[in-house]
Amino acid sequence: MINSNPARLLAVVPQIIIPLKIALNSKNPVVIVPVLRVIQMLLHADHNIGVSLVPYYRQLLPAFSFLQGLNVDTADVSDNRRVNVATLARDTLELLEEKGGQDAYIMMKYMIPTFDSFK
Repeated sequence: MINSNPARLLAVVPQIIIPLKIALNSKNPVVIVPVLRVIQMLLHADHNIGVSLVPYYRQLLPAFSFLQGLNVDTADVSDNRRVNVATLARDTLELLEEKGGQDAYIMMKYMIPTFDSFK
């Protein structure tokens, strides 16, 4: 759906927040890596997705505090390479800040006090 019809993604954002939150909180790198990739794909697919995710940062970002310290390499099923979970989480945070508009940084700093801007 992400690649075939990105215009319809905005409508499903509220429905995918809870599954994303559950997957990110699983603390299982095999689950977390594909979820982070999906979040990145969503952010690249439609420029409105980033802004629409900002109200849901309260549900999604607490897991990122844990993920930034998860210095574990795991296999990425999508491209059969080893991926560091902390690096992927940091890259995803960077995209969330970049695509989230002007309120993204404020919310990110509120939810993750140790967060530093990438800009």
